Amino acid sequence: MADPASRRSVIAVGTVLVVLAVAAAFLLGRWTLFTGAAIVAIAVLGLILSRLDIAVALLAADFFFNAYLAHGAGIVTVDKAAGAIAVAAWGLDWAIKRRPILTTPQLWLIIAFLLWTAVSICFAVSVKAALVTSLRYVTFATLYFLVLQTVRGDRRRAEVLARVLITAAVVASVIGLAAFFGHHVLRASGPISDPNDFAFILGSSTPLAIYLVRWGATRRSKLMWSSALAIILGCALATFSRSALTGLAAAGLWLVVTRRLRLRWLLGSRTERVGALPDHRRWPGQLRVPLLPVRSGGRGKPAVSVRRAENQRGGSLPGHPG
Repeated sequence: MADPASRRSVIAVGTVLVVLAVAAAFLLGRWTLFTGAAIVAIAVLGLILSRLDIAVALLAADFFFNAYLAHGAGIVTVDKAAGAIAVAAWGLDWAIKRRPILTTPQLWLIIAFLLWTAVSICFAVSVKAALVTSLRYVTFATLYFLVLQTVRGDRRRAEVLARVLITAAVVASVIGLAAFFGHHVLRASGPISDPNDFAFILGSSTPLAIYLVRWGATRRSKLMWSSALAIILGCALATFSRSALTGLAAAGLWLVVTRRLRLRWLLGSRTERVGALPDHRRWPGQLRVPLLPVRSGGRGKPAVSVRRAENQRGGSLPGHPG
């Protein structure tokens, strides 16, 4: 049975949809095709507004297609509309379900950075250029906030969002590589106008691809996400962005030196599972924790570790509430 908060959310969104559908039928009653399209658009909008996870996933995915979506009427563009819809979905979710706002130390650092940016605008030579740059920072900060409120420490939600992001990254990478090898551009930029920005966002998605490869449940999923990782890295190389490639190389070296990531599974060998618990999927923050040995729990049954019991109870990420 659905909880009262979910029912209130459906009722509220449904009421808004009925009002919008009636308005569309009244205004476009003479044009049946336009009326049908408007009602379908309203239905899709209602679905997105009622599902915060869908709204945030769409917002995160559209970062890879900025050059295609940064069009519209004046300052109102498709990508800004997607951000506004995601914020509205969170506001509706917060108002109806009365969930507390989650904060992290990183969020406070981002807020402090935005405040410092606001102060620096006052001393900028070109206020317009400073506002445009600051708007990008605000957009990334908004995405971080919305992802934090959507995931709320739940591993399954985080994995779904990671799959959406990597799928979008692969599509954007294929577009970029096609243009690059087709000799249309000298540097791959994909659906983003600047190759350096494209390399930055591809590099930022690489850890998520590595996570999906490492903790894939089946060989097919491991092969699929390994192919995705290869495509993303190949496109990042084709951008010829020195800063992004240097960052990826430094991060990879740090992972190997600190033994937070082993090269064995990247080379295609099977991961070692001797003495491991059957349900050993963990968030990347736990990669440095060795697998716990199986201890007898009596009558030949293995004892379940405290960490595994906590993960199974709430499916939450370490350090986050379930």
